[in-house]
Amino acid sequence: MTIHRRDIMKAGAAGIVVALNAGLTGCRKTEESADAGGSSTPASGGVLRMKIRGLVLLDYQPSAKTLYLRMLDAEKQSMPKHEARLIMPKGVIDEDATSSKPSRIDDKGTSKEKWVWLLKGITVSVLPDTEAADTELESSNPSGEKPVLGNWKSLKWIPNLKQVAGASTVNADPGLFVCNIPLTHGLVQAEKPKGRVGNETKWTVTKSSDSSLVTRQYYSDTVIFTRKLQGRTPVIVIAGTDEGGTDISGKIVVRQGAAGEIVYENFDPKVIAKPGDPTSLGHFTAFFGVVDTQFPTVWTPDPTTLPDCSTCETDPIFCPPASI
Repeated sequence: MTIHRRDIMKAGAAGIVVALNAGLTGCRKTEESADAGGSSTPASGGVLRMKIRGLVLLDYQPSAKTLYLRMLDAEKQSMPKHEARLIMPKGVIDEDATSSKPSRIDDKGTSKEKWVWLLKGITVSVLPDTEAADTELESSNPSGEKPVLGNWKSLKWIPNLKQVAGASTVNADPGLFVCNIPLTHGLVQAEKPKGRVGNETKWTVTKSSDSSLVTRQYYSDTVIFTRKLQGRTPVIVIAGTDEGGTDISGKIVVRQGAAGEIVYENFDPKVIAKPGDPTSLGHFTAFFGVVDTQFPTVWTPDPTTLPDCSTCETDPIFCPPASI
């Protein structure tokens, strides 16, 4: 079944309100970037760069100095099933050294060929080692409602559930997540948005109880994790059998210096939207069902509809990750 934007969004937790012209239960399968410049950046050179998008909770644990990517089970939050996946362009992969079989290959045989690993129930390790974890968060906290000169690196530009829901902890029920990935060494930053909504939409977030202002600002839909290689081979280790019954256990080796995005994402593959539809917050309410939400909030986009753009391929669904 294809879900269109005219369908009404089911809130992921009781009491959460989203002020939109029309709701949407998820995010579309793919969203072509309005600015594809990021794809020209080497995924691996002296560092390994990995992007994070979609229904992914960024759970940073300071005592462990580890960032956990918690991919939500959308169906547990009364939303359509999302697809948790790792996607890499073929050109980024060292095929001779890679032993993990992808779950599928998209656009096979074309210049856009991508290898996809479905991550539900899968164990994922990034450059595993026995050294003490030391992952850090970007510390900058600029003022203003939108990044200056296109500098999106501050985590201020990623929705934080402590701010927008009064939350402090993640629900301990492991059944709420389909995959949990620890990132133990590296730097976590926001990245320039992939879709048009991030660059063109300002969100006003207010408490539903008294309409008091929580925040008014722009948000990105992308987080980037950067890890220094220090001479090591960039490798991701996969263990388990995916939903299709394919054993994808093995290692994925990234070619150093190869350009292309390595992306962890969690999206609804069936949602379709079109330019001109009202801006939607997409799956965001699902996050409120996996943390100790203290207050419901109303999210109002400005503009409510993106300006016409006949050459733009991005849709108006905004599906950012969230941090806590």
